[in-house]
Amino acid sequence: MTSNLANHLKKNEENMGEIEHIIDYLNSDKAPQRLKKMSYKQARAAAERWNTSLQKKGASVREDEADTAEFIDFGDGFRFVRLVGKKAYEREGHLMRHCVASYFGRGVEIYSLRDSDNQPHCTIERDSGINQIKGKGNGHIHPRYVHYVVAFLEKCGLTVRESELANLGYTPVTKEYLHLAQTVYVTVPTAEIGGKTYLYIHGAMKTKPYDKKKVLALLENKADEASLIRAIKANHTHLASLMVARGLTVGDWLDLRGTGITSLPENLTVGDWLDLSGTGITSLSENLTVGGSLYLSGTGITSLPENLTVGGSLYLSGTGITSLSENLTVGGWLDLRGTGITSLSENLTVGGSLDLSGTGITSLPKSAKLKGRVIR
Repeated sequence: MTSNLANHLKKNEENMGEIEHIIDYLNSDKAPQRLKKMSYKQARAAAERWNTSLQKKGASVREDEADTAEFIDFGDGFRFVRLVGKKAYEREGHLMRHCVASYFGRGVEIYSLRDSDNQPHCTIERDSGINQIKGKGNGHIHPRYVHYVVAFLEKCGLTVRESELANLGYTPVTKEYLHLAQTVYVTVPTAEIGGKTYLYIHGAMKTKPYDKKKVLALLENKADEASLIRAIKANHTHLASLMVARGLTVGDWLDLRGTGITSLPENLTVGDWLDLSGTGITSLSENLTVGGSLYLSGTGITSLPENLTVGGSLYLSGTGITSLSENLTVGGWLDLRGTGITSLSENLTVGGSLDLSGTGITSLPKSAKLKGRVIR
């Protein structure tokens, strides 16, 4: 298997998250005894099947108070807890869509960022340092949770691998070229970690949306300063205009908060979370697909597409919505706080908690599939 991995990396770009996932599988009790003939592709497929089985196992788990131990309380409903009991590991793996359940009993410490509803948003492995920082599906951490994770790192005084910092939205840049970014952006949040300077991409993006890959490539470029600044500014196409011009498929998250966007392309597919908070969006396209959470707070949304499916949580508080689509499916938490919704569909499916605080809903449909707790 080692030689197969080496051959794969010679021909393909290294994906540390994928490699870690395969290693976790090979360290589990489900790994095959003979590995020499297993190709990288076969190992990756087997690891995915194993991870799916772990998540299914955790679907019916109910965590007890003794299964976690509080580590940091931020005083605003968010806190970091250390996973203690097996049920906590299984529940975390199910809700976060990764293989942390297999870490129970390994002798490493696992921490989870929880909100006031006890829903996880980040999982951290601590083993003589920080080994992994993961969002849902081993992906990025939503920008609204990053400062909690940074506070955790500061409290522990721990260093982080660059592959994990990427999940927090930080990328390494040399001090020599940092001032180029400062020339382009109004604010450039940075962090000094392990003697290196890191640029917080989401922070800069909040000020001026841009093509992340192009700008990062330009920052790494060795062109003269004047040429580099002109090139960065030339590639600073406003994301709102870009989206209206053509349909997009976004493999991970898409953060559109604070942009001037008022409509989405017809065939938009987002692999992870989509944040439209505070935008001028008033309707969603019928073919919208969101693999993670969908944030609509503060928008002019009044209705949802008929067959909308959201893989993560759906946040509708602060909208003018008065009814839900007939076949709405939400994988995580459904936040209806303070909305004008007065009834729910018989076909509603909610994988996490259902928050009805401040609504006029007085009864629940008998056929609705509500897997979490109901908050009134």
